[in-house]
Amino acid sequence: MYIAKQKKETNIVEYVLYIWYVEDMLRGFGFDITKVNANIVDKFEIDKFQKDKISNWYSGLLEMMKDERIEKSGHFQFIKNNVDELKTLHFQLLSSPAEIDYTTKANATMPLLAEFAKITKLDIANPIEVAITALYSQWMLRLKKQNISEEVSKITTQISSLLAVLSTKYHANLSETETANNMY
Repeated sequence: MYIAKQKKETNIVEYVLYIWYVEDMLRGFGFDITKVNANIVDKFEIDKFQKDKISNWYSGLLEMMKDERIEKSGHFQFIKNNVDELKTLHFQLLSSPAEIDYTTKANATMPLLAEFAKITKLDIANPIEVAITALYSQWMLRLKKQNISEEVSKITTQISSLLAVLSTKYHANLSETETANNMY
């Protein structure tokens, strides 16, 4: 809960990755809040009130996953919305003459994303979702202590670099929008 909040405020891509991980973790615990509490919540050295808040947050996510019928696979609608916002910003940046650096970085990365989608048989049209999926896949391999080739590491480093810039621009754009909205 606290990690998600911090990531959402500072790095939208890391937030998406984190929530995808939480979804998979909840699936792994079989949607059993008792297992979630024993394996996650109870490990925190915080007071009971804070543990209850965190447990309630996980319970809410479990219910939301059931409501959205993503128990076996898929992602929360609010996360899909975040990924779509990133895609929209990505295409806005590509069409902006002022964003030559971003366009250059994106153009160098797009063939890598196409190759990743082909190799992994992803049927995803959103290039930003493909990019995030590539990073998530590498993260899962690392957690499983599986070897990652140097070539794959180079590819994901380039993808990560593009997403870092996109995330920074997302938060800057969000700050500008909030500032403009506060003026009225």
